Amino acid sequence: MKILLLIHTLFVLCCFGCSKSFLDEKPDASIVNPKTLADCRNLLENDGQLAQGLNNWFPALVALASDEYYFDRSTWQSLTSVQERNSYVWADDIYEGNPQIGEWNNCYYAIYVSNVVLDVLANIEITTSNKSEYNDIKGTALFFRAIWNFALAETFCMPYDQKTAANELGIPLRYSPNIDRLEKRSSLEDTYNAILGDLNQSVGLLQNKIPSNYKNRPCVAAGYSMLARINLIMGNYRLAGKYADSSWQLYNELLDYNKLNLEGDAVFDRNNVEILLMSQIAAYASISIPRYAPNTFVDSTVIDLYDPQDLRLRAYFTFTKDGRANRKNLYLTGLNVTNLFNGVATDETLLILSECQAREGDLDAAKSLLEKLYTNRFAPSDRPKITFRDREDALRQILDERRKELLFRGMRWSDVRRLNVEGRNIILKRELANEQYILQPNSLKYAFLIPLQEVQLSGLTQNKR
Repeated sequence: MKILLLIHTLFVLCCFGCSKSFLDEKPDASIVNPKTLADCRNLLENDGQLAQGLNNWFPALVALASDEYYFDRSTWQSLTSVQERNSYVWADDIYEGNPQIGEWNNCYYAIYVSNVVLDVLANIEITTSNKSEYNDIKGTALFFRAIWNFALAETFCMPYDQKTAANELGIPLRYSPNIDRLEKRSSLEDTYNAILGDLNQSVGLLQNKIPSNYKNRPCVAAGYSMLARINLIMGNYRLAGKYADSSWQLYNELLDYNKLNLEGDAVFDRNNVEILLMSQIAAYASISIPRYAPNTFVDSTVIDLYDPQDLRLRAYFTFTKDGRANRKNLYLTGLNVTNLFNGVATDETLLILSECQAREGDLDAAKSLLEKLYTNRFAPSDRPKITFRDREDALRQILDERRKELLFRGMRWSDVRRLNVEGRNIILKRELANEQYILQPNSLKYAFLIPLQEVQLSGLTQNKR
């Protein structure tokens, strides 16, 4: 690791179109040429470009293209971002010729920072006194490299299918901070193997303690929960259940909504007990809170899933006089926060575990977990009774619960992709005035186009249309 981080950063600025270097935030010489564990920790937690470290500005295209919200044609036409307008109707080319896309650039910038840290660590001697911190930093870098690669795969690759993944295009995998080297697209199988490899290695290195305040650092429970999420997306339900159970056994606190002040726009504390890792999706006006997007409404098919006595109706939404719903800040605090939470939380872990138990035929265990969730989402006198007629009915209810609990976390797009791979044939529809737009199951548009600049300069194979 002899190449100065300054040189790397200037290259990133030229190729990725970043607005400023993280050196603008970190003028200290030790950060220009990182050498110590403290330097590595600083890069991971405050790189300067992604606001507050590698927890921020994950791709939002999957949220823009999801069916969790809607607006009318005049609102759609007023959007200033072509990506917002075109993602909403699943256009063939959502970028309209723009060669550089932040969704792609931010991912590879975060992967680059992770690789810089791992490269520095390879030259630091492990001692008795620094071993714990060394391992946690290495585990953190591996964790973030994995989840940013996963974000790329979920955005720019077709859904994972065990039958076709070896022949499907994945993403360029970068394991070195040497940005002069051009990488071609790996197979989708190799992409997910790399993601799982990094995550499995990270859980053996990360801290066991659940951070209580500044939850930007991953821990073992977050690592297991992320492994559960990714295996769920891949259709590896037995492994997903195993990892979800490992996380749940380590930490299973849930928020009791009966004890929250459900009024107002900011109901949740960003350090609330459910959160294992705080991270957020890039901000876009069209999927923002009512203050910034008063004409963006939550899809009525989602609202209709809730029991009228469900406390989440008050915690998650505000309602207009004509009964239409706007989203609140959900798990991101502050009246002016426009980003969406996509981090790791125990409610998701519970739902993954419940779904996998149902798929394995253990309906009593799956029901018990949903009952635990309902205990914290309903007043005792209003709590509905849960009954499963059979395995398919249990799955239907649990999948509906995912839509209710995990809305606006970027999960819906991934869920539709994986469920259509197994043949559930979910069709997404939009209407603008009298014009209808339809996204068919397993459409090629479930993989967004790779930015034109990457295709031209790096020779990457473009996604099909």
